[in-house]
Amino acid sequence: MCEKLFTLCDLQLGAIVADLDRSVETVSNAATKLIRNNSPAVAHAQLHDNAEAKASELLSDLKKIIMGLQFHDELTQRINHIQALLKLIQNQSTLVEKPDCDSAKLLTMVSGIFSSGAEFKQLGKVFPEYNAANDTDLVELF
Repeated sequence: MCEKLFTLCDLQLGAIVADLDRSVETVSNAATKLIRNNSPAVAHAQLHDNAEAKASELLSDLKKIIMGLQFHDELTQRINHIQALLKLIQNQSTLVEKPDCDSAKLLTMVSGIFSSGAEFKQLGKVFPEYNAANDTDLVELF
């Protein structure tokens, strides 16, 4: 049982690191572009250009930055879920008398910890019997 949970923790951490790398790049690019294009000299030169297009581009860059910050909040939650998994492993490993815990019971316990599509994707890799239809109530903002 612990082997599957450690594998799941490893996959979750790998997915978080990959998602974080993409998010940091997106936020960094949007912020750099926003600063570069809105410096006083550039802003004054573009003042007479298409103001509507400029405002739309500015709003788009701000949305990317905000989404990136929201994404970091989700990553924090996902890391907290890994901590919960590790606590479950610790609790199971320290029991003198191991409860009868089959794969279905374990899957139910673990799937109750997660809340994001990315987490459920990794869960399906470790527990092939996991049914993706189980997360139909999942609502994600991005």
